[in-house]
Amino acid sequence: MVKSGAQIQGMDELLKNFRALHDDLKLKAAAAAVAGGARLVANEAKKNAQAQGLESSGALLENIAIKREKTGRDRIQYNVGVRHGSKSKNARKVVHYRGTRKKVTYENDPFYWWFHEFGTSKMPARPFMRPAFEANVEKVKQAMANRLRSSIERFKKRYGRNTVRST
Repeated sequence: MVKSGAQIQGMDELLKNFRALHDDLKLKAAAAAVAGGARLVANEAKKNAQAQGLESSGALLENIAIKREKTGRDRIQYNVGVRHGSKSKNARKVVHYRGTRKKVTYENDPFYWWFHEFGTSKMPARPFMRPAFEANVEKVKQAMANRLRSSIERFKKRYGRNTVRST
């Protein structure tokens, strides 16, 4: 369960400035803010995985990534996870034949991340993704607010009065 504690300084003013932006700039600012928060979680997940000694081949660490999902015109969603299979970074396809049957695997595929995160019947869970988020909720909120604030300031400098919708 995620608990909310500290308040972000100047949140009312930040939201007021955000709501005043043109819709296309709002989307860009929101995307940058959410990506900043997701990046923080991904970096923390890498630290957690290293602390647990999961970096033996390096494939797991280099495949912890953020991905923007297409969710429609007015929503921004980033997922933090582990690329695996053909999507793995530096994945090299390996084809095995047994008679006429073909089996495809990939080198540098951290398919095993799931076993560490959730455990198996023979291995207890050693999560590194969920704790990365849960331990940093407030930091993520602050990072998103800071990124949003800097995006708004950058838009104001670049576009001036054209940044704000006319009411």
